[in-house]
Amino acid sequence: MRSHHCQFTAVQAIRYLLAPFLWIVLFASVVHLVARLGSASHGYPSASVANVVLLHQWESSARISPVDLICLGDSSCLMDVNPRQMSRALSKTADCSVLNLGTLSLVTMDSFAEMVQRSAAANPDRLQNVLLLVHPEMLRNAGKKSTMFLNEDLVYDSLACRTETVRESLVCLAGLDKLDKLMVRKIVPQPLPNNFGTYFGFVSVMHRHMDFTGGSAVDPSTFKNDQKTGVSYSADSDVLEASRRFRLKMPANIRLTLGLTPIPAVYVKSGYREEYRAMLEAWSEAIKPDAVLRDLPPTLPGTYFATHTHLNPIGARVFTKLLANSFAKTKRTP
Repeated sequence: MRSHHCQFTAVQAIRYLLAPFLWIVLFASVVHLVARLGSASHGYPSASVANVVLLHQWESSARISPVDLICLGDSSCLMDVNPRQMSRALSKTADCSVLNLGTLSLVTMDSFAEMVQRSAAANPDRLQNVLLLVHPEMLRNAGKKSTMFLNEDLVYDSLACRTETVRESLVCLAGLDKLDKLMVRKIVPQPLPNNFGTYFGFVSVMHRHMDFTGGSAVDPSTFKNDQKTGVSYSADSDVLEASRRFRLKMPANIRLTLGLTPIPAVYVKSGYREEYRAMLEAWSEAIKPDAVLRDLPPTLPGTYFATHTHLNPIGARVFTKLLANSFAKTKRTP
């Protein structure tokens, strides 16, 4: 039994279909217009630990703040140095505000120099010291080379659409891709992957944590004391050349200090201390800093580590205390 029977003309059918289609066109037009106006040239990046770190440190480098000392380097600098603790330790003799701009080992030395220049421009006549602190693995150039140059296009997600498939083309035409990058990723909590997702939960939580700590982060991994390596450590020639370029790009009025972060004592072979000293001297000779922290520990107990390149929170507190004591002997007071 038929309950309803509807008849309509072709004109009526077009009118019924045209209304929602016009709303879709209007919506897409507004999104595309917003993307073209103002500062909306880039979108918020997708949820990953690397994207959170790069975005936070890039924006922090240009932020107006009373910073006297910047700790700069790879992810070992990011994880191993507690800037709030270091500020308190160094402020016993004179006020010293510390900012951690540690990023990733894939980030180039040229990018490190760019971040210093951005901070110096944002805080003229305030920034006094830069502490370049990297892990021996970066100096050895282990694994992937440092090829990531930080800029707006890398740190933020490009609003350019991918149109390799019909679906991507339709999503782009409707403005959904731009809406996701400009609004949804900022409003809707974005979960982080792996251990960082378990520890921080969401992108916004990790971002706020880095704001609160002055730029440092936490690696929630657990180091296994049975991990060992048989490799030899020596400074890579490409890293030394990149370090020379970094020095040339440093503002002349800022004092540069060098240091290396520790490795688990159980991870390295005997004779590592000599390799550590040789690496530090070769790096110092190439970059010609104003000071070198030669009394930092080459190794620490494995219980202080999250991975062989990152300290856990307890280890970071221990190392930061040692770092502050060592740097206090060399720093320029504002």
